[in-house]
Amino acid sequence: MIEIKDIKSVKIVPFTLMNSSITAVIGLIYGIVFAIIFGVSVGSSLPGITAGMIATIVIGSILAFPTMMFLVSVLESFLVALLYNQLVPRLGAIQLGFEDLKQIQTVPVVPFALMSASIGGILTFLMMLIIGPLFAFGIQSAALAGAAGVPGLSSIGSFGLLWMIILIVGIPIVAFVGIFIATAIAVIIYNLLAPKIGGVELNFSTASGKFFEIESIPVVKFALIITLVLTVIQLILGIIDLIVSIAIGSSAVGALIGLVIQVVTTLVVSFILYAVMAYAYNYLRPKIGGIKLEIE
Repeated sequence: MIEIKDIKSVKIVPFTLMNSSITAVIGLIYGIVFAIIFGVSVGSSLPGITAGMIATIVIGSILAFPTMMFLVSVLESFLVALLYNQLVPRLGAIQLGFEDLKQIQTVPVVPFALMSASIGGILTFLMMLIIGPLFAFGIQSAALAGAAGVPGLSSIGSFGLLWMIILIVGIPIVAFVGIFIATAIAVIIYNLLAPKIGGVELNFSTASGKFFEIESIPVVKFALIITLVLTVIQLILGIIDLIVSIAIGSSAVGALIGLVIQVVTTLVVSFILYAVMAYAYNYLRPKIGGIKLEIE
């Protein structure tokens, strides 16, 4: 029997710590892959580069990738959890259709898409509050350079404020709409696939009150359903691109080969990535504590 449960709130610190730690693990993998590619192919082909320089870049990338991704994820994860808790009373909670409070068989589309889009839109707005004034300052600086005698630049100064408004107001709106549509499509595909192949499973334990801690995540089931959702989306986008390519006169064979490569790449890379994420969660949870959700 499927029961629809509301995720009323998220414990901010455990969510931030776990999400950032998993991101750091993924960053370490990216760093190692980059180091291998650079060391084997790029580094050996660059003239004048020494073994010491290659070693420095390799070690630096292995250290820099997880560190930077961890620090960025700390801020992002904190804001996501904080915004979620603040938005639930205003927009309503994300709802999940659990079977025996374990397997997620269905996800109501609108609550999930609305919350995701709202959080994404607010984060984009906060980012544009920084980027917008910097962009406007750059345009005004170019205009001043034009006034100093650089041809063609003095006329662009009037666009500085306009572009700042577009960045601060327009981009978050576009982000909200885009995230809502993309998330809604992903959830619809999930709802179609989950009853057939099994949905995401979460093994809970009671933390305190109405809070439940995610103790573990079955790796294969988690990676499989997420990978298939992403692969179906990639397939849809690839088919659209294939039709457009054929319509404008491109090679149908080449476009079809490109579609196959994109789908296979998405399938393989996504499964590995999400399997690593689930495994990392299960490994880290006894050490740093799991994500805690208030479920009603």
